[in-house]
Amino acid sequence: ANCLNRLSYGGSIGWNVVNVATLIIFRGQWVNKMAIVRSFSPFIIVSCIGLLMAGWPFFMGLSFFSLLMIGWFLFG
Repeated sequence: ANCLNRLSYGGSIGWNVVNVATLIIFRGQWVNKMAIVRSFSPFIIVSCIGLLMAGWPFFMGLSFFSLLMIGWFLFG
């Protein structure tokens, strides 16, 4: 975000991490299908291991922690 502000990317100097994340999510492109698999496979593997070891409470804890981190990121 700091680099984009210094370069005045898109004529704007109001870039922040949320703007950059939104830009990546909606305007980003994958190189190929294998890149998608390599990006999401660690999350899927950890989720499967957590589901097998702890069951649904694992996902409840993961959801709570994720919401806590998102709130801290946006409002903290």
